[in-house]
Amino acid sequence: MIKLEAEKLERERKILSKRIEEIGQQMTNQEEVGPGIASGYAPYQKDPWVNRSSGMRCKTCMYFVRKDRIVPVPVGTPHIGRCRRNAPTMKGYPVVFEHDWCGEHKLNENI
Repeated sequence: MIKLEAEKLERERKILSKRIEEIGQQMTNQEEVGPGIASGYAPYQKDPWVNRSSGMRCKTCMYFVRKDRIVPVPVGTPHIGRCRRNAPTMKGYPVVFEHDWCGEHKLNENI
């Protein structure tokens, strides 16, 4: 009886170790991995949203109004502007940088 249990456990161990090896191969074959089991997504899937936001910055948004500079500034200093997505508050429209983003981006087709 004990011998049968030991054989059964050994078979299960082999099956599990084979499965772990397959998963390891899948991980090495993937270029990008998803967030994993903890977040509720299937593990080791390519993330379809990688680098999607790189073109969705305030600079390319139709609600962004760039502020003209009066005083010269060093090269490479990011421009600021106003986001006119929502109505202004008592302080006016929110100040944003060209490289900011908010999730409500709408592509400006005029630039």
